[in-house]
Amino acid sequence: NISIILLDTEGIDAYNSLERGDTQVFTLSVLLSSLLIYNSSGVPRREDLNKMTFIANLAKSIRSNSHKNLSREDVKQIAPSFFWLLRDVLLEPTDHKGRPCHFRDYLLEKVLGECIDSDWDTDSIQYKASTCLLKFFTSFDAEIIPPPSTSPHVMKNIEDPRYKDEISPDFTQQVEYVRTKIFEKCEPKRGYAPGSLVNGMQLAGMLQMYVDALNSPEGIPEVASTWDQVMKNTYHIATTKPTELYKSKMSVLTFPMEDDDLRRIHSEATKEAVECFQQLTRIDTDGVFKEYLTHLQESLSVFDTETSKCTGGLLLSYLEQNEIASEEKCRSLANSLKTNHLVSMIETLSTETKIEDIGNAMEKVYREYHKNAVGPAKERIFQVFIKELESERPKHEQLLRRIKDYDTEMKIMDDKLQQEIALRAEAVQAINSLESIINQQTQEMTALQQKLKDIEKRKNDELVQKIKDHEKQSDALKQSKMCLTTKDTMLTQLQESAELQTSNDEINQRLATLERKNRTLSEENAKFKTQLADANKNVEDYENLEEEVCSDQTNHIESSDSGSKGEKNVEDYQNTNLEEEVCSEQTNHIESSDSGSKVEKNVEDYQNTNCGKVREYESGRGNVF
Repeated sequence: NISIILLDTEGIDAYNSLERGDTQVFTLSVLLSSLLIYNSSGVPRREDLNKMTFIANLAKSIRSNSHKNLSREDVKQIAPSFFWLLRDVLLEPTDHKGRPCHFRDYLLEKVLGECIDSDWDTDSIQYKASTCLLKFFTSFDAEIIPPPSTSPHVMKNIEDPRYKDEISPDFTQQVEYVRTKIFEKCEPKRGYAPGSLVNGMQLAGMLQMYVDALNSPEGIPEVASTWDQVMKNTYHIATTKPTELYKSKMSVLTFPMEDDDLRRIHSEATKEAVECFQQLTRIDTDGVFKEYLTHLQESLSVFDTETSKCTGGLLLSYLEQNEIASEEKCRSLANSLKTNHLVSMIETLSTETKIEDIGNAMEKVYREYHKNAVGPAKERIFQVFIKELESERPKHEQLLRRIKDYDTEMKIMDDKLQQEIALRAEAVQAINSLESIINQQTQEMTALQQKLKDIEKRKNDELVQKIKDHEKQSDALKQSKMCLTTKDTMLTQLQESAELQTSNDEINQRLATLERKNRTLSEENAKFKTQLADANKNVEDYENLEEEVCSDQTNHIESSDSGSKGEKNVEDYQNTNLEEEVCSEQTNHIESSDSGSKVEKNVEDYQNTNCGKVREYESGRGNVF
């Protein structure tokens, strides 16, 4: 593929240009182009060659290096083709015999040829310009283009689309023909070295160096020196990009891998890197190319001619990485296989394990290792691994024998142990029987203790209940005594109210009633004595019960206290009955009336009579207690 670059320069002999500027522009165009299109108007004449000073001085404007001018071989290598394009030409060209001819022939015979073949001064500009055009450039060609139109108005507005149809068809047809011919004549720009071609990167470097040389005080570009520098820069870049391409191709490597696969990928990546290098330089025979190609190849890989072993380059680093990764994987694989197949079996050795089982496990480890090991280190690691396993094999076999011997001893000890276990079982059974008896007796003792506690609790409850009953009786006697005191107070009030009684008859009747009640009271007193005797008997029973409780509960309740308390309860009970009788008589049979002396006397007699009875009763009760 060729990229065509159209370089449009300033016109030669412009109104504001200088001779040196024209020479610089033309020289730069010649050095950079492979086809130089010289564009002029009208048919040139010999006199027009006097204006081509820049062409006449072309040989002096370029040199090979600081010590050498351009040779014929240098000119052939760097000079472009010259294409003279004549615009606005209507002339039909003829040769020296008047026959129609191509404009190239017309220029060669009538313009350039006459200048060379005449007796003109060889130092003249016409002669030098004609010689340069015919001998400096690799080829010479010319074409004409007729004017677009004969109308000045159309020529003035030729770019306006409205006048497109007014443009001469001959002009359009000839422009297309010239355009096609120019493309046919285009060819790659050649470098200074034989067989070399210039790429875009090199062209940019040449442009910069030629411009710097033309703007220098001396103003003479050096083709060979420039090319050498451009090629050095080119090869520097050209070796960098292929190296990066090589690394990108090698980045697909997954370590560890077999060396043969690694070398195969290396060969493919190297081939692509060299092809990339050739595309960047587009040189096949140049010595610099070979030098840099060798440098590129050595940067990728270096092999010993005798052993074919890689000794340098990027390949060596990949091989070393592969070696390390292979060693790590193989060691890990060996340890894993040893753990899973051999160590696990050794840890579970039993009397059923045979000596041959150890060898079979080792053979299985070897097969698995060869199946899964990868990389250059697999054989080396395997040799180390097999030596390690073989050195440990006698230990494993000895351990197995010891286990078998130990198993035999364990069987003998197990028999003895079974006998001891049987004896212990019998002893345990006897102990369990004794414990059962003890538990049964313990349960019986517990039941007896519980019964004893229940009896004690029941007796205590009965005793407490009796005590509570006696306390209630004592409280009732106290209340009766208090009621008697209240009745005395009421008698005093009755004395006061008796004065208000208005009828002695009613008082006499009441006195009679009181006498009857007195008799009834005597009868009740006799009954009370009988009850008192019963109460004394109850007291004796209570004292006997208290002694029995004190004997069972180890309590020290004094019988005298119980007797006193019982006597007190009886006395309280008697007082209560007496007071209830008196209160009943006083409440029911004493009524208030108007005061009078007779009433007062009757009341006083009544009080004396009753109080005397009470004192006799109390005296008799005191004798009883």
